[in-house]
Amino acid sequence: AVVGVTAAASAITVTLTRPTHNALLPEISRTTDDLSAGNAVSGSLEALATFLGPLASGLVLAVWGAGGVLLVMSGCSAVGVLLTAWLVTAAPRRAVVRRASDGRADGALRTVLRNPAARLMSLLIAAEYALVGMMDILLVVLALDVLGMSSAGPGILNSAIGVGGITGAALTFTLIGRPKLARPLLLAALCLGLAFALAGQSGAPLVAVLLVAVSGAGKLFYDVASRTFIQRLLPDHLLIAMFGLQEALMMTGLALGTLATPMLVGLVGSRGAFIAAGCFLPLTAVASYGMLRRLDARAAVPIDVLALLLRVPIMAVLAPRIVERMACDAVSESIPTGEIVVRQGDDGTRFYVVASGRVCVDIDGSRIRELGPGDWFGEIALLRDVPRTASVTALTNVSLWGVDRESFLASVTAVPHSVGLADAHIRDDYA
Repeated sequence: AVVGVTAAASAITVTLTRPTHNALLPEISRTTDDLSAGNAVSGSLEALATFLGPLASGLVLAVWGAGGVLLVMSGCSAVGVLLTAWLVTAAPRRAVVRRASDGRADGALRTVLRNPAARLMSLLIAAEYALVGMMDILLVVLALDVLGMSSAGPGILNSAIGVGGITGAALTFTLIGRPKLARPLLLAALCLGLAFALAGQSGAPLVAVLLVAVSGAGKLFYDVASRTFIQRLLPDHLLIAMFGLQEALMMTGLALGTLATPMLVGLVGSRGAFIAAGCFLPLTAVASYGMLRRLDARAAVPIDVLALLLRVPIMAVLAPRIVERMACDAVSESIPTGEIVVRQGDDGTRFYVVASGRVCVDIDGSRIRELGPGDWFGEIALLRDVPRTASVTALTNVSLWGVDRESFLASVTAVPHSVGLADAHIRDDYA
């Protein structure tokens, strides 16, 4: 009974660890290159652990028995806990968190499901793990029925996936500095699925092992590329919900793939099942490629907007990756001479930075100041959650970049120094 309870507790904690790790990594990465590098290192270590873990367990089992294996692996987990126990990250203020989740426990999840990027990546993740669930059974079929290998055959083929994963992990470092990920993601899906489909058509064990290894490399690369893609596209405060959803989809995909495989083999035979399983993810990725490219373009950092935002003191102190994300999400507005940009008393929805032209700031009909390129306005209503305290009118044709309320608050309020600079600006200019 004790073993059963502890095993169940271990399985539950594993499902919590991955989402937390994946959501935490962006918070401790200063730039998108740091994030890509962190994902590459994480994927590499995961591949090595998948390959070396069973080997180490076997050696410890031979010397100290099953209890020794549990003790050593628990010690390794304890080291991980100690390494992360004092890791400090900035957290948004409670008001921001409530606003992001609509005050409900499932608010963040609903927000994620309304996000097109999250829905698309959820589909691709579910498709991948449905294939992985099929692979678990089909590798046994391949080894014993198709290739006529010995009882060690399934283990050899599974080891090939691990070896291929190490190769794929090395290739993930090519993602560092790459601004777009749609094409690498598609190529990884093709590599994972088509290599596996071809392995089922091979009559030679060596060729099958090599193809399965290629498939394993594609899987690891796909995992890292999709994770990085998600982290680039979604705001940090939604990542834990997204990766929690991803974990559920992984488990569901595995279960459905495993259940479907015997029926698939019965319908189309062993070789046909490999073709059907192997083509499932590539076809899904090809059908999604157009939207992936559009999302990729949205995630590309506009250098001119980034430079403009970094001129704002309250943003210059933020991590570059955070400002890059705001630059990607910023909306351009062109305002003709004489038009009101924001009206006193209205709700605040955006923070603005002037790119060109001039505007005037009026409170109760009295002109307070004029603003030009590089100046900003709109932070008071957002930070203090009050109606607009002033009206802003275009004195000339004006070009503005606007950052929406949620993105601005989640980014700025996570850094006390940024909030302090904003408060000082409000006191100095509007007191």
